[in-house]
Amino acid sequence: MSCQGVGWELRVGESAAGAGGGGDGVRVAVLGAGACVLPCFVCGLSPRCGVTAVECDAEVGRRFFAADRVEQGGQLQLLVDDGVAHVQQCARERYDALFVTAGGGGGGHQERLAPPASMATAQFYRAVLRALRPAGVCGVNVLCPTTRGGCATLRELRGALLEAGFGADGLHVAVTGAEPHCNFVLFALSGPDPPRVDADALAARLAALPAGAAAQLDACRTGCRWLTWDRWAAAYAG
Repeated sequence: MSCQGVGWELRVGESAAGAGGGGDGVRVAVLGAGACVLPCFVCGLSPRCGVTAVECDAEVGRRFFAADRVEQGGQLQLLVDDGVAHVQQCARERYDALFVTAGGGGGGHQERLAPPASMATAQFYRAVLRALRPAGVCGVNVLCPTTRGGCATLRELRGALLEAGFGADGLHVAVTGAEPHCNFVLFALSGPDPPRVDADALAARLAALPAGAAAQLDACRTGCRWLTWDRWAAAYAG
């Protein structure tokens, strides 16, 4: 989850800065919000963040993880809904960032823990691309028991994203090193000329985040590698 927060800060932070502090701020969606840890974390990054958390069982976050308090503050909207349906029905260019954190696996990789098969298709990512504002970012959490399964899932997702209309130059992979599972986060940057992410720029953005984020970001500082797709493919060619 903290890796997704890093990806948000990298790209959507640029969108917020470009807006000059005006407008309606930064809009983020989290599909499969679970206990709402990631949505609450993103809300804490800036008062200008508005987060829509979509979860089939939203009461978990409200009752046991204090999401209701964040919700009452006005930054967080917690929706009891199916993530695929929400993206298909939401307005065009609604979000600056959209994170797919739902679990379920299935599809061609029976051992995959995330994402579910319904969120690994070109049809789904066409709807995601439509829902993103220009220069937006989509982050997809990939969790598998084995590295082989994780790599197969990433390649499947890459095909779906490219077919949906995301550009190949906008694909980046965060390798978290989480144990005991294989955990990657695939980021797809929208727009005609998405930037390559610089590791030094990433470190500078991490250092500038609020002190309260330090605990969640420690793992990213020490155990997370941020790679372009080509570098990831070369490192995991086997």
